[in-house]
Amino acid sequence: MRRTLFAALMFVLGGPTVGHAQAINGTLLDRATIVPIEGVEVTLRRPGGAELVKARTDSAGKFAIVAPRAGEYSLRLRRIGFEAVSTSLFSLDSGVTITPTLRLLPVPHQLKALRIVAEGMPPFDWTRGFEVRRRAGFGRFLTRQDIEARSVGIATDVLRGMPGLEIKPLSIEDGSAATTYVVTGGRGERRLDPVPCAPGSTRMCNKIELCRSNVYVDGMIVDDIDGVIRPQQMESVEVYGGVHGVPAGFRTNNCGTVIIWTRSTASSRQHRDSVPGKARDSVPPEN
Repeated sequence: MRRTLFAALMFVLGGPTVGHAQAINGTLLDRATIVPIEGVEVTLRRPGGAELVKARTDSAGKFAIVAPRAGEYSLRLRRIGFEAVSTSLFSLDSGVTITPTLRLLPVPHQLKALRIVAEGMPPFDWTRGFEVRRRAGFGRFLTRQDIEARSVGIATDVLRGMPGLEIKPLSIEDGSAATTYVVTGGRGERRLDPVPCAPGSTRMCNKIELCRSNVYVDGMIVDDIDGVIRPQQMESVEVYGGVHGVPAGFRTNNCGTVIIWTRSTASSRQHRDSVPGKARDSVPPEN
């Protein structure tokens, strides 16, 4: 019976060649496509299943295993996506190398259902640290109540009268009435030499260099705040006349920094702080 099994096995594995050690130099193919299979784990086992040597096929489907001694062995073949199989026992004589070509049947691997539960991140609060900065007293601050109490129609009017700031019309070349206002730091202005009001014009216009403040809306610097935001959208305002106290990440200059937070990105800080007895530790720490 053993001879019959041995003969059949050798028919599948291929004929032996004489070498210096008993070895197996095999090839693994996909039974459906007849293409080499990379990454197959090949394990040499004794009768009874004890594992001895392991190898893994390369990109050409090749593997090589040297048995510790002559004797009877089997091979265990495993790879995700293919049927795991074990060969029948075969005899490996001393100094003999066999070159088997084995084929594995592809099998779809059904994964267990995976359920992922995650909590949503809370809305990011652009005003983080507002109350801490206000209590530190480095700048001037307006809350939503302050803004609503001013009852103005444009954003720059909210800032009028804030210490250290001035709202000035932006001069245009043809001398006509300006409709755009800029925020300046109140550190004066520098009058430049007159220049033609328009290319080729003989009429001269005075040019003034303004000390313009950096104005931010929800962390983005803007030139024309009246064009991007209305007072009804403003949650709070921070005004810094110098570089002291300006939150990290905001570019400062000697002409001042204005930071405006909109209601769409602000938290419910105002409501939280207005509740009697509400713990102050709900205020986020300073950046």
